[in-house]
Amino acid sequence: MQQSGAVPGQPADIRQRSGFILSGLTASHALFHAFRQSLLVLLPNVRDAMGLTDVQATAIGFVSFSRLALSAPSPVIAGWLYRPEAPQPVFYYIATIFAISACVLLFIPLRRPVPDSACIPQ
Repeated sequence: MQQSGAVPGQPADIRQRSGFILSGLTASHALFHAFRQSLLVLLPNVRDAMGLTDVQATAIGFVSFSRLALSAPSPVIAGWLYRPEAPQPVFYYIATIFAISACVLLFIPLRRPVPDSACIPQ
């Protein structure tokens, strides 16, 4: 016996419907990009609040750009490397990108400069 007004074949729970899932994915994707692009807008304020030099602020911008530059071709490269019988090359590619990023971040000077008066012993 079916209830009146119920559509046959539709899940009773709203979270199971495709419209809910699609709108949730779209909203979370938009939120991701909003936070991603907010760094570019807020970078001058971050520089002033943290007392960063222009070189350090440029380094943060460079990290943001390199993230975009590395992530843009990655789906194509990973798809080219992927084989159903042996997916390990894709994982090696991802690990290599992380290792290169870690090495680059090690050499970016993001510490506050020490004032000259603090280096003089009293």
